[in-house]
Amino acid sequence: MLNNSVLPLDYQSLTNNELISFNIREEDFIKIIRDLNSAKAHGYDAISIAMLKICDISVSKPLCYLFKSCLTECIFPDDWKKANVVPIFKKGSRQDFKNYRPISLLPICGKIFERLIYNSIFNFIEERKLLSPNQSGFKPPDSCINQLLLITNSIYSSFDHNPSLEVRGVFLDISKTFDRIWHDGLILKMKSFGIKGNLLKLLQSFLSSRLHRVVLNGQCSEWKNISAGVPQGSISRTSFIPDLYQ
Repeated sequence: MLNNSVLPLDYQSLTNNELISFNIREEDFIKIIRDLNSAKAHGYDAISIAMLKICDISVSKPLCYLFKSCLTECIFPDDWKKANVVPIFKKGSRQDFKNYRPISLLPICGKIFERLIYNSIFNFIEERKLLSPNQSGFKPPDSCINQLLLITNSIYSSFDHNPSLEVRGVFLDISKTFDRIWHDGLILKMKSFGIKGNLLKLLQSFLSSRLHRVVLNGQCSEWKNISAGVPQGSISRTSFIPDLYQ
């Protein structure tokens, strides 16, 4: 596990532009609500997507006001950082915990706020082409298929060369990558991308003081703190996170 208490003293800025805040509009909130899948499960607060869809216009104004206050105060509410973890059986013996896949369920209102934050950051990064051109994962409309095509083309081109060239490949499979994300390193990466001011502080708040508990057959465990990794169940598994490893 990476040490989450050591912060590098320096970082290299990749752009002269800065993103310190963004506009929050009611119409954006309503669009996000209406695009959500009503069949998706809700978080521990029992506020469902179906409920929000029924009263989307009514709740848009107070929630947008709340989102703006969170951005101004640089605080991501603690109640939106609590996740119910539900173990989903995959295959094999039901007595072996390794045969279960944990699904984290977060409050819907917090995930809507995440989407607004994500849209703003991703658009800023994409417009300035800050992501590596070699990154395909988590980068719409790109995909890992493009990486496969690139590798295949390189191999064929080397074989077709006269004389044939030697081809070597190194493949790394990082176990539980998103559970090992270094928070301080991620914040440093955001700063290098020009994310600063209130928005950067909001991201720090988003990553800190997160809790989760296991829910099984209606019974709940105690809340436990999460000190590292990308919040499970959130939309924060975005394109700029894998770039941290490049």
